[in-house]
Amino acid sequence: MSVLDPYEVKQIRVWPLLQYQKIIKKDDPQGWEDAVVHLNSLERHVFEILVEKSRFNAILNEKNPPPAQPCEVPPVIDQPPIITGEVARLRSHPDTRIARRAMVISRLAQVIAERELRTPGLRRTLATQAVRLQWLAAERFKALGGERLVETRAKNEGDDASA
Repeated sequence: MSVLDPYEVKQIRVWPLLQYQKIIKKDDPQGWEDAVVHLNSLERHVFEILVEKSRFNAILNEKNPPPAQPCEVPPVIDQPPIITGEVARLRSHPDTRIARRAMVISRLAQVIAERELRTPGLRRTLATQAVRLQWLAAERFKALGGERLVETRAKNEGDDASA
């Protein structure tokens, strides 16, 4: 769907649900339903935590998880970073991140233009990506000196003011 740039993913967190590992819907419909309820509750819990922790109060979900009751949350297993070293350094460069974010936004806008969307989820994701791009670009601009380094011209320095 071009919602997420995989290069922006640095780490994965896993919540193991081993108690549901062997449940088969046709063999244990009640166990299956219990697993779905628990998974929905866990997904809602994680969603709310991530939105709260987000700098932009939004994450890149096309859909919101269903409303759910609070549930017991298993301990998270933090996986080691997906990328390290030189690859991480290259992918983390602000100009690279800005360029990649712009490409993701372009692809996502194209997906939206080519589909007859019935729900606004992808459009919300596009808006979130645009806010993130604007923030990255503004931060990079400030880090490089911002407005004080942008050249200014005196009125009579060669360019016609009416041009």
